[in-house]
Amino acid sequence: MPMAVNLAGRRFGRWTVIELAETVNRTRRWSCRCDCGSVRIVHGQSLVSGRSQSCGCLHRELLRTMMTERIKHGHARDGQMSPEYVTWQRMIQRCTDANSNRFASYGGRGITVCDRWRHSFENFLEDMGPRPGPDYSLDRVGYANVYGPDPCRWSTEVEQQNNRLDNRTIEHDGIVRTVREWERALGIRSGRLWARLNRGWAVERALATPVRGMEV
Repeated sequence: MPMAVNLAGRRFGRWTVIELAETVNRTRRWSCRCDCGSVRIVHGQSLVSGRSQSCGCLHRELLRTMMTERIKHGHARDGQMSPEYVTWQRMIQRCTDANSNRFASYGGRGITVCDRWRHSFENFLEDMGPRPGPDYSLDRVGYANVYGPDPCRWSTEVEQQNNRLDNRTIEHDGIVRTVREWERALGIRSGRLWARLNRGWAVERALATPVRGMEV
């Protein structure tokens, strides 16, 4: 973040920046007021990156919501939570809790949960329905930056891999498949076809050459 940027008056999540509090080792820390009234000193980079969105009240409210929804809908009995409830809980955690070990890849990158889902497991379950099976997980189609009814679906790991934005399709003899689909169809070890293509092999050679020891 450029040192000259003035964050005073701007909002980040529930924070409203009041003024510059201090500069330590060229790092700026700002005095911020949370919507709940709490005033704290917050690292500027934490504000801009989204790692800090409140004084902690947001996460506490979400935890209370989770507990209420868990009891209300019976998706946690005898200490066991349903797969759908676990999915909902973890989705919110990685998008809102800066202490989550997955926050950097989700909330830290600006990925959010829509209001309809964030505050209600019932809405999530109504929109998504039961998980079809143990091999299914929650998938954001096209790597959308929000979890919500439109971009999300239950899908298998294979389907999710095929949904990757960087997934390349190859047409050969009138058949169009992704690289991973060609690998499975030809019995080629995962990543082998990618390696051949990245070395500049023509599609015909990459698909037709059997695996024989070291390839050059």
